[in-house]
Amino acid sequence: MIDKNLILETDYGQLEDFEGNARAACIDTRILKPGEIFFALKGENSDGHNYISAAFEKGASLCTVNKDWYETNRERFMGKPFWIVDDPLKALQKLAASYRKRFDIPVIAITGTSGKTTTRKMITETLKSAYKVHSTMGNYNNHIGMPLSLLNLNTTHQISVMEIGTNHFGEIKFLCDILKPTHGLITNIGYGHIEFFKSKEGVAKEKGDLFKSLPSDGIAFVNLNDPFISKMETKAKRITYSLNSKKADFSAKIVKFDENALPLMKINNKFELKLKMPGKFSAINALAAFAVCSSFKVNTEYIKNTLESFSGEKQRFKIFSVGNIKIIDDTYNANLDSTISAIETLNMMKSNGKKVMVFGDMLELGEFSKKAHEIVGEKVVKSGINRLFCWGENTIHTFRRALELGFGNSHHFDDKSELAKKLKEELADGDIVLVKGSRGSKMEQVIEEIKG
Repeated sequence: MIDKNLILETDYGQLEDFEGNARAACIDTRILKPGEIFFALKGENSDGHNYISAAFEKGASLCTVNKDWYETNRERFMGKPFWIVDDPLKALQKLAASYRKRFDIPVIAITGTSGKTTTRKMITETLKSAYKVHSTMGNYNNHIGMPLSLLNLNTTHQISVMEIGTNHFGEIKFLCDILKPTHGLITNIGYGHIEFFKSKEGVAKEKGDLFKSLPSDGIAFVNLNDPFISKMETKAKRITYSLNSKKADFSAKIVKFDENALPLMKINNKFELKLKMPGKFSAINALAAFAVCSSFKVNTEYIKNTLESFSGEKQRFKIFSVGNIKIIDDTYNANLDSTISAIETLNMMKSNGKKVMVFGDMLELGEFSKKAHEIVGEKVVKSGINRLFCWGENTIHTFRRALELGFGNSHHFDDKSELAKKLKEELADGDIVLVKGSRGSKMEQVIEEIKG
């Protein structure tokens, strides 16, 4: 519960006519619930100050506004509760930091180039067997979303599992200063947001701030398969996990993949897991979740049952059928590492027909973009993929590189509808289609046209 004293503890701005309590925070009046604080944030396309009336009509207990707006509009809202500040976003972040201090519970922070959300969901669902668990709302993992998620924590919760993301230097440290994690997990270091971090070393430097933020009595869950993570410094105790390394505290071996690339894995030569999510990347995510939940003394049988029943997240290598054609929706996001993993997983899957890749632009790669898209073309040619359909100004490099290497079944389109039309003409029963691209490429639009 957020009260007047908590807001005053931030030592930021001034309160007017607020004596009650608030249950949480919100920045969107469309989903605002009675009793929540509305923060009027100003974005590129909208200004929350235009929705103050709507916020009060929907039962906001308090509105946090810019002081210039308040001076101009105060007479319209006489007697209404306001938190008047220089910057409502800064107020949100300060409030979350003050709120965190009221809770003496384990807080697990998860970051990494890919696999953050899946690993967080695995951990959250498994911990629920033994604890009341608080977790990130949706994909709220940045400098706005993480504070909003944190303010949903309440006194019934025993553990918090929070996802934190970054695309600029300093963001992980900033978020950790608010969150004060006691436990940390970094899934992997890859080429995500390389436009801003310039290299994998830059990504590792930024992500490594999570481990640096942990207290000496905290725990860092360390992926020994990642050469960057395995060398990261931390004051915290290290619990290690790895595929095919006997040196790790939690070591796993993939016994086999079935015809749908679903892994059967054995952990510490003792516990077998048969996953419902395909690929090697799913196995390493499950192993990370196993390590975390075991450290919190969750019953091993429950860990096994939960991980075996976990079927993944929307748009993250989700498999479904349209007639007798299998579609893999991996459209949530894409970087070079996750795209290569997707190609390798598709290659492991058995098909009675063609294997087709539909590929949209990978974004935020900066100077590395051309080379990264060319590498994808090279990987496609070396794989068992039979057709390549590209869309976007960057995938032209994928298309050209595949042609250079003699892959004649490669196509490039400037129009998604044209791509979908050509694709539907070529698809036949037994085919498998992988659809992959960055969030901004919105490649799910192609899937919708295939389904239609």
